[in-house]
Amino acid sequence: MGTKKRTLMEISNNPESMTEEEKEGMAKLFESFKELGKLCEPYNNIEPVLKNTASTLSERFYQEHFIMSAILEAFFFKNEISFKELNETIVNYVPKEFIWDISVARINLVISKMIRLGLVEAIETDNKYAPNFKITDDGIKAYQEHTFQTLATSSFFNYQTYQLNKKADRMSKLMLTATIASVLVAILSVVVTICVTSK
Repeated sequence: MGTKKRTLMEISNNPESMTEEEKEGMAKLFESFKELGKLCEPYNNIEPVLKNTASTLSERFYQEHFIMSAILEAFFFKNEISFKELNETIVNYVPKEFIWDISVARINLVISKMIRLGLVEAIETDNKYAPNFKITDDGIKAYQEHTFQTLATSSFFNYQTYQLNKKADRMSKLMLTATIASVLVAILSVVVTICVTSK
């Protein structure tokens, strides 16, 4: 018959009486705690971006997909273009309603993303601030398949639907307020009529 297993409380009350089996069990327990700590490391010190509302994210994806689509459109006539030509295409392609709301840094970030995705390649020129750009084979394939045009269109409709839903919600609340006010006025007029006729 084996020895009775002691609880952690019993062991901690009398640690010098630990058996080899208990020491081994404790070592495994501490090792599993270390592993748990490593498992939780990627979640430490994550600070949420409080500005990421549904409206903000919807608008950001809408803008980003349109810019990505515009970047690929810039290569319609030739495989290599200047930074100026790329910016002209972006400005003339995207919806005018957000072109003044989006920063140059944001446009450059989207261009960098396209480079990182391997769709566009930057080519150095004499002016290090104005490179030329070349479309890659993957970029041509994405353009042919209308990948980013489709994303831009669906993002646009999603954003517009979100805006319409917000307006409809506001209208519903306004209508409800007007209905309640008219019911109160009707009740008040009935009460006044009853009071006047009863005199």
